[in-house]
Amino acid sequence: MQPGNTIVELSFLQGYDLEGNDVFLSRRFQNIKSTATDERVFTSVRAIANLSDFPLRRAIRRNDYDLLQLENME
Repeated sequence: MQPGNTIVELSFLQGYDLEGNDVFLSRRFQNIKSTATDERVFTSVRAIANLSDFPLRRAIRRNDYDLLQLENME
């Protein structure tokens, strides 16, 4: 079963609030090829992270799958 949609979400440590808690900046990349391997996605994530002034703290890949696909929706 092929994923219908793939999204990659990156969370960068932007700084700290007044209480010393981490403050994160998240960026979401949609329309990732569902056929892209985890290794290729990870390579892309590292390249994007290298362009940021903030350290990458988390990278999540989400694949949505169609469990049921109807031919005619009438």
